[in-house]
Amino acid sequence: MDINDKNAGPAGSLPETPDAPGKSEMHAKAKTRMQVVKKEEKVAKLRAFICSALAAADAGSPIGGFTLVARSSDSPVMLALISLASQLKEHGVRVEAILADAEGLADASRIAPELISDARHLQNRRLIDAHEQLVIDMRTIWLGDTMRRDPQRQDAFECHSSDCETTAAWGRTAFDRLWRLADPVSIANEDIAPEVSDNPQADTALAAQAAAPKVPAPASAGTRH
Repeated sequence: MDINDKNAGPAGSLPETPDAPGKSEMHAKAKTRMQVVKKEEKVAKLRAFICSALAAADAGSPIGGFTLVARSSDSPVMLALISLASQLKEHGVRVEAILADAEGLADASRIAPELISDARHLQNRRLIDAHEQLVIDMRTIWLGDTMRRDPQRQDAFECHSSDCETTAAWGRTAFDRLWRLADPVSIANEDIAPEVSDNPQADTALAAQAAAPKVPAPASAGTRH
């Protein structure tokens, strides 16, 4: 079922900024870095962005675990991470993930079991207006569209920021707040319910994305428990 079909009732949002009542932190912190990304280019741009961060790590920049907020396992950000699972493993990177679609957690953990270290399900449909995001380090963050919209179906404004501590700090705060509101789930393969794990179409799509060639990295513009 499409997430939009589940969204009856008023939509919620992330906390407002103290200095801008009525305006979400997403728009207050990141609006100047937003750019339109075509739907067919999203995975490639995200792969390049992540590869750039890994290259910086090879050059001496610190890198640790990533934090992710995504709509589903079909989201371009999740597909990009899965396609780079071996490189991320070489760098010791694990991902803490919040997904709006619980089935996506099962799909991702089956395709790349070494990728996700911990995960939660954002069942509260009032929070579906939260934006997809990937926080890579203290200065590097990708911000996508609201999870209410399917990123596979339309172009969207996105932010690829590799040099802004303020935006990355916002991302960590937003992730922490959503984490507290989300429900813990098991990502161990043996704990996945049959109706979730028996999804060959999802496996095929994810495997095809994982086999995609690498994209050269462009010059682009933390965790808790």
